[in-house]
Amino acid sequence: MDNIKITYKKEKREFPKNTSVVDIIKTFDELFDEKFLGIKVENSVKKWNEKITKDSEFVPFDDSDSTGNKIYQAGLKYIFIVAVKDLYGKEAQVSFLNSLDKGLYTAINVPGKTIEHKDLDDIYNKMKEISNQNLVFERITVEKKEAINYFIKINESEKAKNIKNIAGNTITLYKLNSYYNYFYNDMPYSTKVINRFCLDFISDNKIVLTFPTIKSKGIVLKYNHFPKTLNNFEIYRNWIEHLNLRYISNVNDLISTNQIRDFIATNEFVSNDFINEVIKKIVDHKNEIKILLLAGPSSSGKTTTAYRINLFLKKYGIKSITFSTDNYYKDIDKISKDSDGNYEFEKIDALDLDMLQNDLLNLLDGKEVTIPTYNFIAGKKEYKTKAIKLDKDEIIIMEGLHCLNEVMTKKIDKKYKYKIYVSPFLPLGIDRHNHLSTMDLRLIRRIVRDNRTRGASVTDTLKYWEKVKNDEEVYIYNFQKEADVILNTALIYELGVLKVFAEPLLYSVSITSEFYEEARRLLSFLRLFFPISSELVPNYSVLREFIGGSIFY
Repeated sequence: MDNIKITYKKEKREFPKNTSVVDIIKTFDELFDEKFLGIKVENSVKKWNEKITKDSEFVPFDDSDSTGNKIYQAGLKYIFIVAVKDLYGKEAQVSFLNSLDKGLYTAINVPGKTIEHKDLDDIYNKMKEISNQNLVFERITVEKKEAINYFIKINESEKAKNIKNIAGNTITLYKLNSYYNYFYNDMPYSTKVINRFCLDFISDNKIVLTFPTIKSKGIVLKYNHFPKTLNNFEIYRNWIEHLNLRYISNVNDLISTNQIRDFIATNEFVSNDFINEVIKKIVDHKNEIKILLLAGPSSSGKTTTAYRINLFLKKYGIKSITFSTDNYYKDIDKISKDSDGNYEFEKIDALDLDMLQNDLLNLLDGKEVTIPTYNFIAGKKEYKTKAIKLDKDEIIIMEGLHCLNEVMTKKIDKKYKYKIYVSPFLPLGIDRHNHLSTMDLRLIRRIVRDNRTRGASVTDTLKYWEKVKNDEEVYIYNFQKEADVILNTALIYELGVLKVFAEPLLYSVSITSEFYEEARRLLSFLRLFFPISSELVPNYSVLREFIGGSIFY
């Protein structure tokens, strides 16, 4: 029999051709490493039972890798589900609703029982018990029809619908103890590696499940509770549950029955209502508020939201001027670079804060000011617009990455400022155990926009995305507590539209690219959505900021 050579951590060993990944790794004792989650070969994650047929270099990864972190989350979810069912019976249901701070916002439904704070110790200890048992996440291939019937039988019909729409005659399930489940991420080999997590009580039947982040070096960071953000998410979630639109399959049903046009209009009306509620608060304090400050993470729709707020204010007879803090970047030779030689535009000291604050003070004093326009190609500010002057009853709308940071506007009295945190919180689920990540939604938005406006490739965007995420941890998320109000910019239908633009771009990622695995993951995710024509999207929608055709620019 032919032998193959496996290179692993600079060591080479020979194995018979068609030896499985797990049998190879066992010889290196890596399965007993508490952080080892899997291996990649040529940037592709290998399944544990996959047969290796040629000489290969095995590259290990743990939860500090983006793929590894998703695998860790998948394993942790499964252990949590099994722990709840072991404790409270097979009728107990778990739903992962969304990402929240550094964890997963989770609901538990146990017939005849309310999950209280005192129950968390029992759940935590049961999870630790399952982890310590070193149980294998068994990968099983079954006929699709068999899987569909199984999930209908256990009252998880949304999973049955999703499986029905997946191509092929078979499907892969995972077995843990006596439970079977379907996940959209790979699993670790065994439960032993899932040993770092915390549970935080939010309210009856609601908890947050936290775990190591990519940058936390295996440590579970303290959960920060942002009640305004959570309340905003719950308002949207309650609305879609009222319409029986909890899952992707429900939205797909609207598309297949030709009802999506009406729903898009309804969804946009609800988005308008969110803005209108914010405007009412501003109108109630119009004699005090002089500056609206909008901040939020990348691809949250800040620019369109600022323009829409401008229009809504006009409805109440309030005039405003709108601009971005991006216009106040320093000349490029005065902006620092990171260790990779990239300009650090995300740092607050990349902005000419003195000039920005002086312009704001002059506007508030009724003086004329010429707002610069930053030329990113030339790397400097330019003055191409007419001078503006703030009328007595007029207000300023300013959007930018750091607008909630008091350092940005420290020379201006707080009573004049109203702070708005903008982000898409999408309460739609793939199914009860697989939520839609806000991070993935923003990434897909950005891939589409970067390609359309900058000609950027998917790999360009993915390469820069890691830096974006890291900077947001430092400069964005913790400042949401400074916001007077949270504004949700997610649209329930939008991924069906974005799919049409994003899929061809993601298919362009070469198998030799370090981002190949991430591109395939996003493609697999988008396949769940039925396509929606962009012609149905209104020209004032926040979605137009990413797909083009906005009336605002």
